[in-house]
Amino acid sequence: MSDYFATVLIMEDDVDCALLIRHTFIEAGYRVIFAPDSPTAFANCSKNQIALALIDINAPRWDGVTIGLALQDVVGIPVIALVVQAEMTRRQVHFLVEEAEDYITKPCTPSELFLRAAPFLRNWRCERRPDTLMTAGDL
Repeated sequence: MSDYFATVLIMEDDVDCALLIRHTFIEAGYRVIFAPDSPTAFANCSKNQIALALIDINAPRWDGVTIGLALQDVVGIPVIALVVQAEMTRRQVHFLVEEAEDYITKPCTPSELFLRAAPFLRNWRCERRPDTLMTAGDL
């Protein structure tokens, strides 16, 4: 695996859903860290260089909006929110409209989620490639 492949954080309390998402990103060559709740997610972000966080905004303990804002503001990680549309609060809607880079409603297919995540991961790789200086002699 190339050093340029990004690490994706999945914060999802539904283990079956998380495993399906994890498998999709690993198959595409990405490193994946799973966190079942917000404190675990935040702890993993302080230990790893995370390119993108996929956050269930209805997760237990701290709510997903709180951790999503913390990941963006404190650590600078882009967030794609995973939401169950029927359960959204006004605060969650505001987060999706004003703060999150993108969102996707559950249930969703792993491939649809991957397609939403791909541009952020591509940008992350491009930003971290070592600078290469090419010379062609005197001009």
